[in-house]
Amino acid sequence: MIYHVLLVEDEPVIRESIKKSIHWDRMPIQLAAEAENGREALAYMQTMPIDIVITDMRMPVCDGSQMLKQMESLHYNCEIIVLSEYSDFSYMYQAIHAHVFDYLLKPIDPAQLNRLLRAACAARAGCGGGRAAAYTVSQGNDRYAL
Repeated sequence: MIYHVLLVEDEPVIRESIKKSIHWDRMPIQLAAEAENGREALAYMQTMPIDIVITDMRMPVCDGSQMLKQMESLHYNCEIIVLSEYSDFSYMYQAIHAHVFDYLLKPIDPAQLNRLLRAACAARAGCGGGRAAAYTVSQGNDRYAL
């Protein structure tokens, strides 16, 4: 089973860096699409199956918070990894409310992102490697329970 990943990031340089840091050949994942904002991401999700969404929170047009609200109201069934340089509680609250898989603070630790992607694949496969009972925020090797 191959899991389809949607990468949502408005900064092209950061988006490329994230793509290069992911071990695409070591996991059953493939990049299905890239979007510069939440509106583009939602359009992709309407036309193709997406299993894992990696998204920034601060973006033009439709930010991550708006996108998460719309995904929740449309009942999209996918694992969501939020990437943000902001530790603002309102973003974390929205992410928790949207049942995100995890919330990573920038700068992103590639090893941590890859661990989360492996866990998201396990969650999609129903192997019990998914969400913990409590939500967490990850920064580097540190994980904080919320």
